[in-house]
Amino acid sequence: MKKRFGSTDVLYLTTIASLFTLLLTTAVSVHVADPVPDQDTPARPDITQPFITQQVTATAYCPCEKCCGQYADNITASGKSVWTNGSKFIAAPSYMPFYTWVIVPGYNDTAVPVLDRGGAIKDNRIDVFFPTHQEALEWGVQEVTITIFHPSNEE
Repeated sequence: MKKRFGSTDVLYLTTIASLFTLLLTTAVSVHVADPVPDQDTPARPDITQPFITQQVTATAYCPCEKCCGQYADNITASGKSVWTNGSKFIAAPSYMPFYTWVIVPGYNDTAVPVLDRGGAIKDNRIDVFFPTHQEALEWGVQEVTITIFHPSNEE
């Protein structure tokens, strides 16, 4: 005996297949921070390129004078505005070139570019940027394992 599928059965199977595909796509993809419209955004990382992970101390900062001192001019060391990429970027040691993309767990869990440097940013330290001092205080200092992608060819 052959079973015939009705329109409800086909709709059910199609929905299950779509959900399964979405689940697989989500599980293996790397989400990259969505830029704010009309903002200068560096080229996206090629997530197929090899990457490494590294344990770092991540300290939050904002564009205020208390955090940036004499450099509180809303311009990063790469020459980009602090509003670039929706204000989602990091300051990293010089061994990570500008426009290297990094995933910092807990910092929107998205790949963000290296756009800044800092006097205390050496070895296994990075700074994560927040638009306000209050947000920076809420993040504080955290030990995290970051994922580093090869730099994009921006400059």
